[in-house]
Amino acid sequence: MFHGLHVGGILPGCPGHLWTDLGINLLAGSVYGLCSSGALYDSSFQVFGMVILIVIIEHTRKALRIGRPGKITVEDVTYLVRGDPKKFSRVKELLLLSEELRRARKAFEEDDYGVLK
Repeated sequence: MFHGLHVGGILPGCPGHLWTDLGINLLAGSVYGLCSSGALYDSSFQVFGMVILIVIIEHTRKALRIGRPGKITVEDVTYLVRGDPKKFSRVKELLLLSEELRRARKAFEEDDYGVLK
């Protein structure tokens, strides 16, 4: 279905293998679910992937300009999406999920009852 997307010549400073490293299979499944005929053209998939990649890069660059130099914090990302209620609620949801996972991992590692010994 997908033969690779080389973005090195299109986006300056972006290595050609970056898109495949980001998990192209996840995107392929999502796009395939949106296709009504069941067949997805490689060119359509590549355009969709490029749009997503460009949006991610633009948001990352904006976040780098907002906060401390060379570092992106959670506050920078929430500041960027504060005007879009859908994005803001999704960011909050993901942050809460991350916190729950962190607490669950910590509780599992503590092993108060000696179950893991």
